[in-house]
Amino acid sequence: MNVQLEPICYDPQRMFLQGRGVSEQDVEKLAPRLDTAKVDVLKDLQLWTEGGSVPDHKEPLDAGFIDLPERLLRDY
Repeated sequence: MNVQLEPICYDPQRMFLQGRGVSEQDVEKLAPRLDTAKVDVLKDLQLWTEGGSVPDHKEPLDAGFIDLPERLLRDY
């Protein structure tokens, strides 16, 4: 029996509730800060992976969890 699994898909529309919760405008306002955070996290991962000099304000750098799922799957 060959079962074809569908990939996981995220639909953010379900988090927007009329009159309560997070609005689409809230998310749009946060987008620039979230993009900045994403870039920072990816830079931390690169620094952690390459073993470069860690700035004092980032000590202790614990970025090894960021790509852990990919590493576990690759090693599996």
